[in-house]
Amino acid sequence: MLELAEKLDMRVMFAIDSFNSISTSKKFYGMFDSSPCNIKNGGPVEKPIDYFTNPKAQKANYNRLRYLVARYGYSPSVFAWELWNEVDGTDAYRSKNGPEIIAKWHRDTARDLRKLDPWHHLITTSLGFDKGYKSIEGLPEMDLIQIHHYDTPDLADSLSKLWKLRRDNFKKPFFSGEFGCDATGMNAGDHGADPKGVHLHNGLFASVGNMCAGVPMVWYWDSYVEPNNLYAIYGNFADWISGFDFIEQEVKPIDAELEYINPNEKHQREELWLEAKGRSWENAEFNKPVRMKIYRDGSYDTKKALSRLFHGKNHANLSNPHTFKLDAVEPTKFIIKVGEVSGWGGAVLNVFIDNKLVLKKNFIDPDGLENKDLLKQYAGEYVVDIPAGKHKLTIKNTGADWFEVNEYFIPDYIEAKEPTLRVSGVIGKTKGLIWIQSPHYIWSKVYKKDFKPYVYKNVRLIVKNLLPGNWTVEEFNTQNSKVNSTKKMKVGKDGELKIDLPEISWDVAYRLFIN
Repeated sequence: MLELAEKLDMRVMFAIDSFNSISTSKKFYGMFDSSPCNIKNGGPVEKPIDYFTNPKAQKANYNRLRYLVARYGYSPSVFAWELWNEVDGTDAYRSKNGPEIIAKWHRDTARDLRKLDPWHHLITTSLGFDKGYKSIEGLPEMDLIQIHHYDTPDLADSLSKLWKLRRDNFKKPFFSGEFGCDATGMNAGDHGADPKGVHLHNGLFASVGNMCAGVPMVWYWDSYVEPNNLYAIYGNFADWISGFDFIEQEVKPIDAELEYINPNEKHQREELWLEAKGRSWENAEFNKPVRMKIYRDGSYDTKKALSRLFHGKNHANLSNPHTFKLDAVEPTKFIIKVGEVSGWGGAVLNVFIDNKLVLKKNFIDPDGLENKDLLKQYAGEYVVDIPAGKHKLTIKNTGADWFEVNEYFIPDYIEAKEPTLRVSGVIGKTKGLIWIQSPHYIWSKVYKKDFKPYVYKNVRLIVKNLLPGNWTVEEFNTQNSKVNSTKKMKVGKDGELKIDLPEISWDVAYRLFIN
């Protein structure tokens, strides 16, 4: 495999171990019962947590590192040693003092590996949950930080926030070792959750402006990328950055803003979209009653995450009704996208408008508590009508256990005074890359039967702090790698470059060169 990688000029991150090897959960592919480390199989480890402290296990691990460096360290295609794949998925991590014990193991193992490896490959590890663990990610011995992130309707936005946390907190290279819209397989038999690869496209192009060390990596090549023939997405991205040396250019994020060319022009109202992110059975801010006032421009008055779980009587202490204060210009709808429902007794969705019950849906658990499997038959959109004007909408669960909400939609709600397009990119000493994306063109929206892309018109991009001089501006089509137009533009002493954008329903990219 390494010889093939060398031939194809590819780089390999060498994963030394995976959470499965010392996990007991059969549901999550635990293999501890058959592990050679297990004392039942002649190994030194009685419990998974012992793997990180047992002297015999530590010696065996050290010997394995010696072998791996001696056998594979020669190859220039090995760019990093990955100590663990998703170490927080092990039983040990959930043990008492598990994170602290495992962080110390990472520190000591990385130091051993550094002494053993004369080629000084990068050292990293990975975590399955994306909230981050400073005790591991912050270790000086970790050269590279990884994020694994799934199951988010708007991956470019959520990844951007996670990347920013790493950029601000750790000051070291980072990228997403795994990502996708579905962690359970994205099976191509039904074309997967996103057969056109919208999340794949958005994730790749978003990585540049967020200063990632590489693009986010998809896991399901065999069951998703290959059957859906999505390789062109990678080709288009590679063409966009072709010839751009990020190191030599000493890149930094661009300083840019958007404006309407005619600020007094009336624009079509936009759909308001809200993502539910919080998901836990523990005390958290989103597991308390939430109140959110949503203004007509689409902004709101709280930074609290909306919960993906509405808890019922089984966790009465986590009861978290959500109340939205709305101000609709015209009559519209409030759409609640429900996902899974607990198999521990079901749940009941209640929606109130101005304290009046307008929707009640009983998510009945047909077999009671006999079978605890999740209920998937209730997944779908639940819609209530919203009159024009100011109204209060409240969502409650009066059932036994939880139901899941993935996202909310309010059509034709936002009256934006400034373009809501997203702009990101990097600028170097003589070159720049810019990507502009519609926040409405995300994988969870585009497959809806009534989806019509919102079209942005008459928008201007203003790029600041450029070197004065003559610049070449290429408008790049991200769907087919074609250069739609090339313009020669002059940047004055104010360092500003103003570009009138084409109509945008999904995205557009630019390449800049100073002459």
